[in-house]
Amino acid sequence: MIPLAHPFGNWTPDLPSWGAPHMRDARNVIPSATGFQPFPSLSATTNTIAGRTLAAISVRDKDGGSRIYCGTASNIYEQTSSIAWTSRGSGYSATDTNRWRFAAYKDLMVATDFADVIQVATMSTGGSFAALGGTPPQARFISAFGEFLVTANTSASAMQVRWSSISNPTSWTIGTDQADAVTFPDGGLIRGLGYADVLYVFQEQAIRRIVYVGPPTIMNIDVIERGRGPVTGNSLAQLGGAFFYLGEDGFYLFNGQQSQPIGHGKIDDWFAADHNPGFLDRMSAAVDPVNKIVAWLYTSNASPSGQPDSLILYHWAADRWAYARQSAHLIFSVLGKGQTLEGLDALFASVDAMTISLDDPIWLGSSLSFAGFTTDNAMGVFTGANLEATLETSDLASGARLLLREAMPLSDTTAATVSIGARERTGDTFAFKTAASQQASGRVPIRASGRQFRPRIVIPAGSTWTHAQGVTLMGQAQGVR
Repeated sequence: MIPLAHPFGNWTPDLPSWGAPHMRDARNVIPSATGFQPFPSLSATTNTIAGRTLAAISVRDKDGGSRIYCGTASNIYEQTSSIAWTSRGSGYSATDTNRWRFAAYKDLMVATDFADVIQVATMSTGGSFAALGGTPPQARFISAFGEFLVTANTSASAMQVRWSSISNPTSWTIGTDQADAVTFPDGGLIRGLGYADVLYVFQEQAIRRIVYVGPPTIMNIDVIERGRGPVTGNSLAQLGGAFFYLGEDGFYLFNGQQSQPIGHGKIDDWFAADHNPGFLDRMSAAVDPVNKIVAWLYTSNASPSGQPDSLILYHWAADRWAYARQSAHLIFSVLGKGQTLEGLDALFASVDAMTISLDDPIWLGSSLSFAGFTTDNAMGVFTGANLEATLETSDLASGARLLLREAMPLSDTTAATVSIGARERTGDTFAFKTAASQQASGRVPIRASGRQFRPRIVIPAGSTWTHAQGVTLMGQAQGVR
């Protein structure tokens, strides 16, 4: 028997189907350093709220308590227990295009949607939201920056950045206690803010850096990069000083100095064909440092209603990609709850009834993972039953004509099925055989004849497994003809 071993390389659908080992399909899996892991479904952990969630944030208050806020078109909610939400403000006019943005400034939670006056609440006291004093501008973006509260893309100009007086977010008179504004002459619309050691302003076609230097200059503003920026601010995801975003021509990582393409020649063309550009306003992004993943939730062309139904996932340490089909209103990065065992009694009737493992990072007070809001308007985490995984490799060629008889998935699953596509020439269409299941030995009996082969491995929904690293095919030579 002649073995054809095929390790699962990177999912790079933009590349030709032949050549170096890579994946033609990596659906409903998470990329890892050595292969792929299962992608769990989104499992609700809270009560529902009234209306579709447009934005959410997870932060610590001044006492170290975990606070989660979310905004719908008309309300701002705070999670007031492990499962309950309380409305902290109502009567708003937020939309997909005038979407909520939240920022923590000391013990204040500040929210803006451009359509309404900027709102503020004191976190540690669980207060309701009210209009921020000092006549701040209406703005699409907001961020803390040291002792300043900074707004961007304001009602005065979509290219304006304006900040409050130092140490006083209710004072906005320009020229008073270092409050000021600047309108950029180029770079296009401002599409986001990112605060690391400095403040970054992301525009359509430029990325600027703001550094506080004090009076009389107050802020030094430099252009770091021209000709590049996010296609939507909803695609920005930050981890420390690194920023991930979707540009006009694909996905990028901005490291504080320049943007580096991370999807070129891999998945950019696939994504351009798969996503529905008419609903970019519903995109959201989040990071999961535990798994070293950044994820983007988006609307595919299979969802004409605009409901986000897909995630594309990037493992930044291994430079590997995958995707999943999972409907949700939103994803966001969430801090661990720091839950005690006694506190779990309010969530679950028993240990057996828990939908989230006790080992999950969400229970750790210092952890950061990503969560989402279900289509039923409940917050949840990705700890439900594993989705059906599909792993399809690039083309395998032995040089001789083979009759394949056996496949061995290199995975700890016992439930996989394998289907083999076979053809004689590169110009022929692959003919896939009926999928066969694993036997007790882990092997899958197959029968396919040809010179080129493409294995497709499917792991059924709900199966228990932890990794998939490749597949080995066994066959025998049939001679040359």
